[in-house]
Amino acid sequence: MYFEWDNTTFKKSSVNKEVYQEESVKKEIIENNTIEKTMSEDKNENKVAVNSEAETEIMGKELVCESYSCFKKPSDDVLRAQLTDLQYRVTQKDGTERAGTSELDANKEEGIYVDIVSGEPLFSSVDKFDSGTGWPSFVKPISELYVTLHEDKKLFSVRTEVRSTIADSHLGHVFNDGPKDRGGLRYCMNGASLQFIPKAELVGQYAEFASLFE
Repeated sequence: MYFEWDNTTFKKSSVNKEVYQEESVKKEIIENNTIEKTMSEDKNENKVAVNSEAETEIMGKELVCESYSCFKKPSDDVLRAQLTDLQYRVTQKDGTERAGTSELDANKEEGIYVDIVSGEPLFSSVDKFDSGTGWPSFVKPISELYVTLHEDKKLFSVRTEVRSTIADSHLGHVFNDGPKDRGGLRYCMNGASLQFIPKAELVGQYAEFASLFE
């Protein structure tokens, strides 16, 4: 009887010991997970704090972008102050300069023509020709991405207006009476809407266009 009781007691004791060990392991795992979770949360909080400080520091500084690609059109008052009366009237009010008044019409120097407002590239001297109209004329834009075409019914006839893509400046009109051997189009532009960048100055944001003259 004693042996059986003792054996039973021994078995109970062994089972209790195993249960205790199992519970201890579970407790240790839970405690370890809790510690790791707390450490991870602390690390994330520190990371968020660091990122927030960095973002605050960046946001506190004025980021200056000198490329035409990030141009944002200023207010009308600013444009009036930056442009001449003619440049403002042409680019912002869809005006037209008098024929033969722009020195860019007779310009034969190599280079590109950019928007007077934003600086975005528009035309190349490679595609310029003497149309005899008194306005700077080109057979095509430097890229179709930089100009947009619009139907214009202002003068009792339908014409195709040309505007710059980024600044939305009025540039002029395109006609189908250009050189046949070069596509047949004539982009008739207002010199007041353009700024000429000589070949020698095609660096920085305009460096990619230097290859047009190689």
